[in-house]
Amino acid sequence: MNSSTIHNGSDTYYSKLEERIALLIYSYIAPITLACLAIIAIGGNSLVICVILSQSALRTLINFLLLNLALADLLFALTVIPGKIIKYLTVLDNSLQMGNAVCKIYTYLTYTITDITITLLIAISFLRLAIVVYTTQTAKYRSFKNISKLTACIWVLISALHTPLVAVATVKSKGNKYAGIVYCGIDDEYINSVLLSLSIGGYFVPAFLITVVYALIAYHLKNETNDNTIDAAKERTRRALKMMVVVVLVFLLSWLPTHLNTILSMKQIYLKSVWFELLRLLCDILAYGNSCVNPFIYNFMSSEFKTAFRNVVCCRCRNNNNSRPSTRTENIQMSPINNERFLDDMEKECLNLAETAVV
Repeated sequence: MNSSTIHNGSDTYYSKLEERIALLIYSYIAPITLACLAIIAIGGNSLVICVILSQSALRTLINFLLLNLALADLLFALTVIPGKIIKYLTVLDNSLQMGNAVCKIYTYLTYTITDITITLLIAISFLRLAIVVYTTQTAKYRSFKNISKLTACIWVLISALHTPLVAVATVKSKGNKYAGIVYCGIDDEYINSVLLSLSIGGYFVPAFLITVVYALIAYHLKNETNDNTIDAAKERTRRALKMMVVVVLVFLLSWLPTHLNTILSMKQIYLKSVWFELLRLLCDILAYGNSCVNPFIYNFMSSEFKTAFRNVVCCRCRNNNNSRPSTRTENIQMSPINNERFLDDMEKECLNLAETAVV
């Protein structure tokens, strides 16, 4: 009976066919796919950050949180995805293995940035609830100063809460010298409790909270009395709400297979086959690909973002193509961040309605 030189982490070896498929996954499919996702995420989230900072039309409190969301996705693409690529390549070449210190940093960043992202989504959902349902009661609290403090607390608190991961993350190995399974993970003594707490606290509980909050918003909008004087504002609110619901759903669906795979692995329920590795790769692509999809959602579902993207890109193209200063006035206004403050979203709606009335 023939056996290959690649071990699957259990007590059996891959067949020759499975070995070829595994080589294809580890050497080409996974690294190239993840590298493409990282490039798209870096470009897309950099553009989101640029347009929110440069376009005054996007200076709202919700968009300030979206700015932080884009920053988290950008950091994820710059640090976590390259680390994952190394993990795949290491399966075939242990010389590429990240050291113990790098493993600790990689594990810490992976869970910290992911949990910062979902905490920001929670913050956005509660801010939406405050704007739509409790508009007058929360008006005095919805200021850029308070939202910036909240955002800073999210980054600092989540980063601090995940510091124990540095202690439990380590380079591990399975099988014998032919295994090729030397990888970065959680120490076996703590792995079940750590992964369970991260899945519950970093996914399932936040998913429940966000679902409840958006259900309350939807219920409020459904039962709201019709008032023709604010139909335009209502329509803008509904469009913005739909966009955020899509962002949240995409995030939750992207990470759901990974968390289900984590639970199955804890119960040691997995296929002893290369096809399980392919399934795990698909889970990684879904989860890590989430870092690059939000800019596309903004572009397709928000006319303001679409216009802002076009303004920034066209402005850069004109600047690059023109060797001499243009004599005509550009209609694109690139205002620096310190010239205008971030407005409360209801404040922005009032300005929009005022502009519409003037027109």
